[in-house]
Order: sequence, then structure tokens, then C-alpha cells
Amino acid sequence: MATAMIGLLLSSCEKNNPSPTPNDENSDQSLCIALSTGSTVTTRAGRPLLSEQRGQDIQNITLYFVNESSQISLIKRIAKNEWALATDYADGKQIEVSLKKSNDEELPDGTYTVYAVGYSDASDYDFNLSLDSKNVTDCASSATTFNTGDFYASLQTGKLDAEEVFAGSSEIVAKVIGAGLEAKKVLLPADNAESTIKDIPAVTLNRQVAGVTGYFTNIPVSVNGLTPTTLRLVAVAKNTRVNFSPLESGYSTVEQTLKYVINGSELSTNPLEKTTFSNGNDAYVLYEIALDDWFNFGDDKTYTQWSDLDLNHDGYVGYLDALCHVYKKSGTSINDFQTDNWATDIEGGENTADLTEFWNNPLSSTTHPQQLVAGSVFSGKFVAPFYKSDGQRTLELQLIDKDGHILKTWNVQIPQNELNSSGSTESATGVSSSTPETQACYNIYRNHMYSLGSKGLSIGSDVDPDEPIIPKPTPDPEPDPNPDDVDDPSDLSTGQDLTVQVNDRWEIIHHMEID
Repeated sequence: MATAMIGLLLSSCEKNNPSPTPNDENSDQSLCIALSTGSTVTTRAGRPLLSEQRGQDIQNITLYFVNESSQISLIKRIAKNEWALATDYADGKQIEVSLKKSNDEELPDGTYTVYAVGYSDASDYDFNLSLDSKNVTDCASSATTFNTGDFYASLQTGKLDAEEVFAGSSEIVAKVIGAGLEAKKVLLPADNAESTIKDIPAVTLNRQVAGVTGYFTNIPVSVNGLTPTTLRLVAVAKNTRVNFSPLESGYSTVEQTLKYVINGSELSTNPLEKTTFSNGNDAYVLYEIALDDWFNFGDDKTYTQWSDLDLNHDGYVGYLDALCHVYKKSGTSINDFQTDNWATDIEGGENTADLTEFWNNPLSSTTHPQQLVAGSVFSGKFVAPFYKSDGQRTLELQLIDKDGHILKTWNVQIPQNELNSSGSTESATGVSSSTPETQACYNIYRNHMYSLGSKGLSIGSDVDPDEPIIPKPTPDPEPDPNPDDVDDPSDLSTGQDLTVQVNDRWEIIHHMEID
């Protein structure tokens, strides 16, 4: 059935422009659907946000065909079994779909805007517009007006975190080309509407949320005699709605006109997410990392309390302590240890100890296993974009104890060259703030990644997306004892300010550093 409904694209596609090859034997109205995840893409379905690796978590797409009177003429859903047949192109995945006359999907002659949304199975969103298919006859009888302000998704009641969702739009024209027996009813791109040759139009869906990740090592043992239990990233806002307009049709417009889009709205009212900054102002929890999820201490354990894990007595728990445990010796540098046989040493033996007695990566046994530097912690979330609040920090990393007391904070800032200095001139794309950004007070934009610590693949790596992510350097594939410039958790022992190198469009690996 899926094969009958879909013609797969066999042509290669150039960056910035999905370009399906016309099939002259197909007289149906055809449209190319492209989902853009970033250049040199590696895609895999169902991913959590575990790194800056490009990917997508989309199994379904719904298309809304809107005529010049703003009436919905057709709603077509591309279901999971169909989207699974999508093929790669330079920026993501694409598939060609046909509007079948036999299914009452054929559009009357005219100009249309196609709006598209891509979403996951069992989504945590409630979509304001129906996702179910509705043919041309049913749409004509219901005469439903499409307003871009109604094109959004809201988190369901009780859900705390945004999930990945994609959307896009494109202008097309339905017309007949040819004459007599050669006549074909086709769809054409609006900018090539006068063509007499079949030219399949495309609609490109782009990511509508932002991403935040944190990757840390060397966590303080105590602060003023109090014991930490959790690392927490808080923000000045946390939205529950993702508005899909304004939309972008591809990469050609993104650099200037649609790069800085804030499409989130409706501030969360969930009390579980409310907390404070260190100065007492209201804040919202973006993620929390419980230390006992990663480090093995407590009753009947080799280490009974958090402070026992500071094996080299430098006041911090991190990757060097992991080496101290494995090799049963103290050291203040990676050079103090002989790690040639690290992959087997961590299993324990006559002169070594089992790493899991000290540290365990809970992400190693998930659906999408992730490898991390030994003695580190990690978290990542998708976030609905939000505005800065003038006079307040946008993000703050906190170290807290079991009673929720803030023991220590790090200021999370962005580099000067990443600031959006255009201010209110970008209002047409969703940014309405009239004051410029600062390194501490900045907006969180759609399709941008904000990361602390570098977690990902080396650029150009040829890695099976279904296999665990392996950081460099070797040994492979066990947890690496030595951070480097490819897989490098933020060192929380070296400063007060954390700098997040903002990356738009998930296109490169980020390297974060502490000033």
C-alpha cells in the first residue's frame, strides 16, 4: 500500500534545495516533502537529545493545502509506514507524495500554500489543528479557514519538557500542462508557475524547538560544609506552546530574515518547574542531574558518601578520580596513569578495580546508547524558544543539596560574537524585544543548540547512527578516561562563568569552555 501511494526519490539532492526528479509517467499531482536536520546529516528516529548529533524524531507528517481564500482545500497525512520509506538528501530526509484523484485528493486549478508539521508517535503535544486526513470534498463542505495563528502545538497537561517537532510551508500552483492525451494535472512551484514542464515543488520542514545540553566533570565535593546532590540548569522562562509561524521554506532565507525566531509562548504554570535564581528571582528548571544516578555511593557500597569519591583529594569528583579508582592509586594528571589497556582495566582485576564500583553511565543501556568520559555527568532537553527578561540572567547552572539549597552557581553566558545585535529589526520573524542582547541576557531561538561541554562526533566521522556514539580518543568502545577537544565535558573546578558557544541549525559540534 505504501509503495502504491509514494514514489521514492532516487535522485541526489543539492544542499539548500531538495530537487526531486520528475517522473513523466506519473500524471498525479506530486509534491516533495523534505525534513531538514542540518548539513551532512545522520538521521535516526526516536532519539532523545543526547548530543549535538544531527538527527530527527519524526514518524508522521500532516500537510494542509490552503487556497487563495484561506480555506483548507485538503489535509493529507503521511503516516509512519510511509515516512519510513523516506530517503536521504544533503540536509536530511525527503520523500515524494502524490495527490490521488482516486482518493479525492486532486486539487482544483489555482494557487495554494502548503503548511506542514512533522511529529512523533504518541506525541506529548496537543496539536491545535486536526492531524487527520480530510479529502477535497469534505474540506469544501466544511469550509474551514486556515489562520497561521492557529497553527501551533501545546504540551499536554502534566508534561514538563518540550519534544522535537518540525514545520514548514511553501507556495505551489495546481494546473494542467500539455493538451489532449498528453494533458497532465500537476503541481508546480509558485516561482515556476508558467512552466509547461512537470516541475515537482518542495516543502521543507525545519526544527521548531531549541536544544540545551550539559556535560560536566570535576564537581565540588562540598561547599561551606554542605554536600551537593544535584546539578540544575535554570532559565528565566519556560514555555509550553510551540507556534509554527513564521515559517521558513528552506536555507536560502535563514541567514538574515529567519535566523532569530522566537516561536514559543505560554509560560509554564507547573509548580514542579518553578524555582529561583541565586538572587531570589523566579526561575524555571530546564534539567536536573542527580549525582547518585552517575556515581556509586551509599549504604553497602565501596564508597559510602559523596566525599569518599574524591580519591585524589583535590576537592572535586571527576574523571581523574575515576582513574584513581580503577588503578588504585592517586594522581593529578592523566600522565600519572598508564591507560593503554583501559578497555579491560575498567573491568577490574588483580591490580585494577571495576569502574562501575565508582561510576556508571545510565545512558549506556538506553535505546540510543551514549558513551561519555568516565567520571562525568550529562543531560539534554528540547526547549520551546523564549524571550530574555531585561535585567536578568537567561540561564544559570546551580549546584544544590538534598534540601534544595543553592550551594554554588555558574553564570551561563554566550560569546560576544553570537549576540543578535539587530534588536527590534527582526520583529517580523518573531523577535519583538527592543533592547539588544548581552552576554548574560539573551533570547533562546528556534533551531539553535545551547550546550555546556562538548559532546558529539568529530566532524566528518562515518558512524552508524544505530551504534553507540564513541568519543575520541581511543580506547574504543569503553568510557574514555581523557577528555579532549572533541568530547570534552565542562570542568566545574576551573571558573565561575560558563560560556556556551551557540550553534544554529545543529550543523557542527560545539566546544564549550569555562572562562
